[in-house]
Amino acid sequence: MIKVSVIVPIYNAEKYLEQCLDSIVNQTLKDIEIILIDDGSTDGSGTVCDQYGEKYGFRVYHIQNRGVSYARNFGLDHTETEFVTFLDSDDEMAEEGVRVLMGASELDQNIVMLNHWRQYSDRPLFPKMNLEGTYSLHQRPSQWWGVWNKLYKTDFIRQNNVRFWEDIHFGEDEMFNLELLIINGTFVQIGGAALIRHFNNKKSLVHSMGVHEVIRQDEALHELIRKLEARGEDQRKIEAVHEIIAEHRASKLYEKHLNGLDCFD
Repeated sequence: MIKVSVIVPIYNAEKYLEQCLDSIVNQTLKDIEIILIDDGSTDGSGTVCDQYGEKYGFRVYHIQNRGVSYARNFGLDHTETEFVTFLDSDDEMAEEGVRVLMGASELDQNIVMLNHWRQYSDRPLFPKMNLEGTYSLHQRPSQWWGVWNKLYKTDFIRQNNVRFWEDIHFGEDEMFNLELLIINGTFVQIGGAALIRHFNNKKSLVHSMGVHEVIRQDEALHELIRKLEARGEDQRKIEAVHEIIAEHRASKLYEKHLNGLDCFD
């Protein structure tokens, strides 16, 4: 019985896509459901998806372009497995990646996180390693915000009605994890080797976004605070979101894109 799905949102990723999909094909654990969502690509990505779907039985969906959050939500709506993980279309997973994640599923945790390699197009590959253990909303490890380095219980996501925010085009993965972490309280980090190669493409949104995307992320976090206050959530959880906002505003990324503009109240 297949217990885990790998959801891959794809948009104009023809240059990297075969490497990503080959890394899934080469997994030592073979009982995996693969869901490819071609988000209205205008290059050859859709053709590549169809070729892998025909050859390896991947489930392939071609949808109108609506962004990565919609594509991930679409994948979540179409999986029937107990667990789910995500992989970006320019990333790769080590051959033991899914097997290690599923081994960790025996810990009976709603969220489990892997170590990973990080690669920029103009810099060498380097590992991002966290110590094995249990982390919380107030003790967040490096790269806690990513969805491409985690295993989730599908029912935990659905029962709590957590979705990717489709009107956010930067930081949507952080919002998704933040809402889950507020509900769950903790997640488990697996120690050992880095098993995901996460590629920071210079042409990706993080490098091409502008003031609007940064401000929208900040607005969304304040919207989340108002939601938490309205339902009488623990004040310490609300304070944690304020901490994240402060970290963002002090970051080099915000400084770079806002370029000294006074955009916040």
